[in-house]
Amino acid sequence: MTTAGSGIEIEPGEPYLVRRVLGWLRQGNAVILRLEAVRAVWNAGPIRPLVVTAESPEEQLSNTNTPNRPTLAWRPSWKTETVQLAISLSGPRTLRMTLGEAGGRDFGMLVQPNPPRMPLDLVPEEDSLLLKAEELSVQVRFNPFDLVVRRADGTVVARLPMDDLDVHGLLHSPPLAIRRKDGRDETLFSLALEAGERLYGLGEQFGQLDKVGSRVVLWSADAWGTTTNGAYKPIPFLLSSRGYGLFLHTPARVTAELGTRSLSSYTMVAEEPVLDLFLFAGPGFKQILADYTELTGHAAVPPDWAFGLWMSRCRYKTRAEVEGVADRLRAEGIPADVLHVDPAWLRVNSLNCDFEWDHETFPDPEGMLRRLNAQGFKLSLWELPYLAEGTPSYAEAVAKGFLVKDGEGNPIQPDAIQAVDGRPRGILDFTHPEARRWWQDKHRPLLRMGVSVFKSDFGEGVPEESQFADGGDGATRHNLFPLLYNRAVADVTAEETGRAGLVWGRSAWAGSQRYP
Repeated sequence: MTTAGSGIEIEPGEPYLVRRVLGWLRQGNAVILRLEAVRAVWNAGPIRPLVVTAESPEEQLSNTNTPNRPTLAWRPSWKTETVQLAISLSGPRTLRMTLGEAGGRDFGMLVQPNPPRMPLDLVPEEDSLLLKAEELSVQVRFNPFDLVVRRADGTVVARLPMDDLDVHGLLHSPPLAIRRKDGRDETLFSLALEAGERLYGLGEQFGQLDKVGSRVVLWSADAWGTTTNGAYKPIPFLLSSRGYGLFLHTPARVTAELGTRSLSSYTMVAEEPVLDLFLFAGPGFKQILADYTELTGHAAVPPDWAFGLWMSRCRYKTRAEVEGVADRLRAEGIPADVLHVDPAWLRVNSLNCDFEWDHETFPDPEGMLRRLNAQGFKLSLWELPYLAEGTPSYAEAVAKGFLVKDGEGNPIQPDAIQAVDGRPRGILDFTHPEARRWWQDKHRPLLRMGVSVFKSDFGEGVPEESQFADGGDGATRHNLFPLLYNRAVADVTAEETGRAGLVWGRSAWAGSQRYP
């Protein structure tokens, strides 16, 4: 970082802050705002985080008579950009705001790629625009740009932190902004954080329940435990104790600065050029969750046995060991419904899955299943979406182009895999329709044999430089991969068993609740 003026740090890249509304138009049931974004910086300093634009001090400093005010020496050319913000209503209490061109965005997170838009009434005012619906309204101020969401009774749901200013009048957090950084755009927005407000959610997290005061990076990871900020199931969905919810419709890495820049605001950063935000006006958590799952899907009810006791260890190594546990459970009268077998059931069982039984350690698997079923047990089998080099399945997947590739078109190795046998691994490309069917077909003989469920393990290892069959890269498919993986396994389980699909999944992203 470099500095300008009185210790103001300049971040690398080209940041732009949305400053004013240049115009607006109605497009069906949506309102499109044309916005001017001004070159700006927001420093990462822990003591005085500030937002400084490429404007004159008079335009930025609402309080110009204070002593020791910063010298805004950084004055590049007056470069501005024009961006657009679409505002629409996706449900009676669900507001959608999209910054940038979002046409054709279908990542599989939403039940409908383009949820229907409900009518919005427009009331133009002298320096603002009021968007009204039956249960909420949006007030958009033109200059400087500001946005406030209210319920029908006038209570504020959420607002930009335009009053989160230092003593000189400089903003602490960027209300709405874009930044071109390292060849990839990212989008930012901030909301006001009221006194006593608590923030919950963001999927599986191992830290404090109230996230205020936390910096959380949403990037699916093999956490190797539960005492760090790493998480297998991050979800870009946030709940406020003030009675609203936020969902970022993005597959990209999201960083949440929740009251860490300022005690009066929080900032969300999505590492992609489009900001697609859904705001659920609640007011209660029950209603917010109902509206969120209406958008991203409801969980099917699993079969009764799935709610019973599952027995597992790392790991049952032989058929005799599994049957010994089953016999002991019944002899002791311990109610249990599922026995799970980790990788030892596989012929090549070192972080590889080609769905071939090891008939030396698990002879006559059909007979074992009949015996377990007669005792009232369901069998769960382990899998992971990686194939080891040197196995027949790996060779077939390479020949058919079914593996995720690197920049040169070769199979790419998953992150954080300790290949104890020294063999590289390939990642199955679930964006490739034929690869998906090929993987599903490997489950069918096992399901027909009587296997009830699969532990869809791993799924967090897609490197950022990966290339996928659908044209996406690892930066936008890393978080999405668990959703595609678990969907493939749940769907084939449903097809073969005639009931709702079920997985014992380790990793997840938004929408994964559809595959319980």
